[in-house]
Amino acid sequence: MNLEEITTVVSALAVVVALTGIYFQMRERARSRSFDFAWRIHQEFRTGTHIRQMRARAAEAFLNEEKISPAIPEVFDYFETIATLEDSRVIKTEIVVRLFGHWIIQWWLLGKDYIFKQRVNIQYPTMWNGFEKLAVKCMERQERRQGEEYLSFIKNPEVQKQFLVKEIKQADSSIK
Repeated sequence: MNLEEITTVVSALAVVVALTGIYFQMRERARSRSFDFAWRIHQEFRTGTHIRQMRARAAEAFLNEEKISPAIPEVFDYFETIATLEDSRVIKTEIVVRLFGHWIIQWWLLGKDYIFKQRVNIQYPTMWNGFEKLAVKCMERQERRQGEEYLSFIKNPEVQKQFLVKEIKQADSSIK
C-alpha cells in the first residue's frame, strides 16, 4: 500500500466514524424528545385540572354504575390518543408502559365491557381499538415484570373500587 491508498482508507474510516457518531447523536436526541414529550403528557395527566376532573367524573360513573356519562368516553379517547402516539412511535412503548401503564390497565379492566357494548351499539367495531391493544401490551409487560399475581390483584373488585375512589380524591385535591 502506498501513502495515497493509506490516506484514502484513513479518510474513509474517519467518515464512517463521523457518520456513526452523528447517527448515535440523532438517535439519542430522538429518544430524549420522545421522553420529554411523554413526560409533559404524563404531568398534564397527573396534575391537569381538566383531565383529573374528567377521570373523577368517569370514576364516579363507574362507582355508581351509571350507564351513560360523557366523561367515560373522554377518558377512553385520551388513552386512544396515547395509543396512537405509541403506535406511530412518537412515544416509545416502554415509556408509555412505565408512565401510564397503571392507569391504562385499570381503566381498560374497568371499561372493557362498556367498550364492547358501545362497539356493538353504534356498529363501530374498532372503537378504542388502539386503547385495547395498548392495554394488552401494558398487561403483558407488567405481568412479565411483576408476575401473574399482579393481574389477579388489580382485577380484584375491591382494588378496582379503591382505584376509582383514589381517582375521585385526586381530582378533589386539584380543586382546592
